[in-house]
Amino acid sequence: MDVVQIMSKELLKGAKMLGEHCEKCGTPLFEKDGEVYCPICKIKGNEKKTEYISKLNEGNRQEEILEDKINYLLERLKDENEVSRIIEIGKALEILLRVKELIEK
Repeated sequence: MDVVQIMSKELLKGAKMLGEHCEKCGTPLFEKDGEVYCPICKIKGNEKKTEYISKLNEGNRQEEILEDKINYLLERLKDENEVSRIIEIGKALEILLRVKELIEK
């Protein structure tokens, strides 16, 4: 949905477009029921909150998935004899270990 569509929906909902603009994104501010708001940042803010909450809820699941993938690659590495594959698996393990470290912080 583009900016014009979002602003149009706000007008259809009865909001009033003001002559002032949002400091963050430059979109005109709207007023409805005494509340002055930016329809763009309001939407983005809600999406970010929802995304953040989802990530918190999935945190334990992410660690579990990473552990499974690391263990899988270690098993593959144990049986691998081809140098190029060993390097490839090693790089993948390095990435997964970095991600795991970031998640644990």
